[in-house]
Amino acid sequence: MTVSVRFLGHHFVVARGGITAAIAPIALLLVGILIPASAIINAMRTPKSTFTSLGRSKGRWVASMIILCLIGDASFLLVPIYYLLHVRPQLNREQAGARF
Repeated sequence: MTVSVRFLGHHFVVARGGITAAIAPIALLLVGILIPASAIINAMRTPKSTFTSLGRSKGRWVASMIILCLIGDASFLLVPIYYLLHVRPQLNREQAGARF
């Protein structure tokens, strides 16, 4: 059994045969659910004022991640990863600065 993933118009072989081919779809499913879910939950829990102070829109971030997750576009992972790696640290710094 071969497990492949289509991403950005290309097919990538994830696993071939054995136990890896059995576990790979489960791992990919978990990653595909957990990354967007954690980004959406974090964005929803962050106060709107923190987004506004950085010139960002909380509503746009949450809505775009939810819509992309529902559509299943390749960016359904890219946008949450960008949010988690670039936007969330800025929001955290802003919140930490506002506390003191």
